[in-house]
Amino acid sequence: MVDSIAEKIKNEMPFAIDSIIRALSKSDDLPTVLYDASQSVDEPLKSMFASMSVKMLNQDPALVLQEFMDN
Repeated sequence: MVDSIAEKIKNEMPFAIDSIIRALSKSDDLPTVLYDASQSVDEPLKSMFASMSVKMLNQDPALVLQEFMDN
């Protein structure tokens, strides 16, 4: 199961990066960018991006990104 999730993320990453770049062209607010990108990608990245964008409303975005990278 873990391999399949990692494989899905690996396959979805180029599209996710493109979605983030497109969102950055509209806004420089990181929570907004991640939320917009979450609307364009499939699971499991969709949930990850949406969750991070909500956390960033109450926490320092740098800490949220660090937590994401550590997991």
